[in-house]
Amino acid sequence: MTKYKIYQPRVNRDQVSSEIDKAWQEVVFQHGLSVEELELNLNKLTENFYKHSGSINANNLDEVFHIGNTDRNKVETTDVPFYSVSVGDLILDTETLETNIVAPFGFTSVNVKEIA
Repeated sequence: MTKYKIYQPRVNRDQVSSEIDKAWQEVVFQHGLSVEELELNLNKLTENFYKHSGSINANNLDEVFHIGNTDRNKVETTDVPFYSVSVGDLILDTETLETNIVAPFGFTSVNVKEIA
């Protein structure tokens, strides 16, 4: 089993700058973005937008998604509230350091420079 860290967005939508808001909308809905554009937007957002909210021991990303939505007792939470795993969340594999974003269908591998 691998430990996966879940990073979820933390923002008051009423106080988001238009640049961050636009980047977030593009990330969530992936309006035909290339992987490079997606990574650029994610790197803009990770500075203070995403927070580590929990960790899950699992065999793969699908299992992380399942546990994060159905079995909260298996989620190691942090001081940041954990919500169900949803589109736009980042999942970091602590062994390979590969980061994936939860997409509308499945996951998209992304290269995030640094996660807060």
